[in-house]
Amino acid sequence: MAFIATTLVGLWPVARQALRLIKSGSWFAIETLMSVAAIGALFIGATAEAAMVLLLFLIGERLEGWAASRARQGVSALMALKPTPPSVCATACGKPSPSATCVPEM
Repeated sequence: MAFIATTLVGLWPVARQALRLIKSGSWFAIETLMSVAAIGALFIGATAEAAMVLLLFLIGERLEGWAASRARQGVSALMALKPTPPSVCATACGKPSPSATCVPEM
């Protein structure tokens, strides 16, 4: 009975997201697959497996969100290292001139 309750609690957010995706036209999403798998496992009496599948799926979703967040932070930090364009550059004769008149060397 505990596994059934655990499965139903874990299934609630997954099934809700699956229904949203189905309404938006995306039938084949991982949430739909997990919902069908958990409900099917409950029907055949594999309650422990249903609970474990959902537990592992929800842990995986959390880890994926954490990894994506870390990747976004890394990309943002990398973009912050972008050099600023020079305001003054040296000309061929060595005198500084405004950067608008600078031509990159080939």
